[in-house]
Amino acid sequence: MAKKEEVKPPETVNTQEVINSMNARIRLSEERMMEIRRKVTLVETNSLKHAKKSAGDFKMIMDEITEMKQSMRNIEDRIVTIIKELQLTPKKEDVDLVKKYMEYFNPVKFVTVDKIGEYVRDELGKSEPEENI
Repeated sequence: MAKKEEVKPPETVNTQEVINSMNARIRLSEERMMEIRRKVTLVETNSLKHAKKSAGDFKMIMDEITEMKQSMRNIEDRIVTIIKELQLTPKKEDVDLVKKYMEYFNPVKFVTVDKIGEYVRDELGKSEPEENI
């Protein structure tokens, strides 16, 4: 008796090929899915790093803004102080008035009490000899 080859019906061969093809596609899809998951995890990690860095940068900027506001307040206070001091200084009209009085009185020509006493003695000394004559 000769061995008869088992002949599979054409439907079975076709079905087996379809199953093998589907298994290969499933494995390929699973590999792609794992690669996508790995990339998503990497993107999430990078996003978290960038979010933390951005939050730190934002805090630093806010601190600088607060510091600048404080500096602006200090500058404004100094400007107000300078304005108040300038309001206390004499105006040009006041300075001109004092200048006129100074020119009128001419303090350079004022004499001291000692000088007047000396002048009076000299004058009295000059006039006494004339009276004796």
